[in-house]
Amino acid sequence: MAPRTLVAALALAMLAAVPELAAQSSGADHVPSGGGRTLGGHTYVPMVSVPSPFVGTAFATTFGGAVAAGIIDPVVVDVGGQQDTLIGSGDLAFVVVQLGYQQNVARRFAIRGSTSINVRTGTSARMIFAEGLSGITGFTLGGMASLYRDERRMLTGSLDLRRTNLTELTPQDFAEYVGRWGIDSLEHWGEHLIQERRNGRIVAGVRGAWTLRPWLGVSGMIEGGAANLYESGSEFATTLGVGGSVDFAKLKGQAPVGISLGWGRSTTPNRVDDIFGTTTMFGLGIYYPGRPEFTVGVDLQSSTTKLLETGESIGVSGGRFSLRYDF
Repeated sequence: MAPRTLVAALALAMLAAVPELAAQSSGADHVPSGGGRTLGGHTYVPMVSVPSPFVGTAFATTFGGAVAAGIIDPVVVDVGGQQDTLIGSGDLAFVVVQLGYQQNVARRFAIRGSTSINVRTGTSARMIFAEGLSGITGFTLGGMASLYRDERRMLTGSLDLRRTNLTELTPQDFAEYVGRWGIDSLEHWGEHLIQERRNGRIVAGVRGAWTLRPWLGVSGMIEGGAANLYESGSEFATTLGVGGSVDFAKLKGQAPVGISLGWGRSTTPNRVDDIFGTTTMFGLGIYYPGRPEFTVGVDLQSSTTKLLETGESIGVSGGRFSLRYDF
């Protein structure tokens, strides 16, 4: 089944279940007017694979880094029409900072926005020459609506507009141009040294949570949309995620520590628009959930991206520090 058809079928199935679930709730309205990450007595631990399905007011910040090891990247030397390709491998380092705020505007609705900065470069002189230095800035504007909620289950719909801008300093492209056409041809040298790209997406999806025990909850999400609004005939990108949340503070005699485990799979451009592949990710979160409105901790994650054009697989390992406050 095509990804577009799969996303549509799952979304329609979830939405179709809302009236039946609502009937089972005997008319009771369990949607709280305030915020918080607690459902059925369980305080959900943040996870990288499933965004929060809660519609309350909240502030979150994230700072992290990652390393992609063993990147095979050819360096092409072209001087006077004579080409020589040097094949080698190296590592890429990433640093990301993100800020986000969500405002509850009605009992069942919330609007949100976030901004992020992602910097990437090589960890050796060769990789810096081949990959250059990249900076990705972006923002997200969106909203969520509570479709159903009872004492232990909830389902939320989401709609987001995402925009990213990539600026690259590309020494290899600049050197190749000079080697082929000569230094005198550089009337607009900046166009060959600094490159810019942009990406825009509108993404719709659903998120859900189900509390099995006061100390255990599970979450899931599915979303999809055009990979790039600035390209005609753009690929359809999808994201799936599932995870579990364990709050040890709810177990007798245990410390106020929460752990989340998550799995995710997506087909999205992970460098704005020049790399398109399928990414599979595993995540482990360790958080302090001692207060229902405040969570702080770290996420460790490992992902593998299989590029559609070349079939090459790129592995990335990293971590992030996160802080979230629910008003």
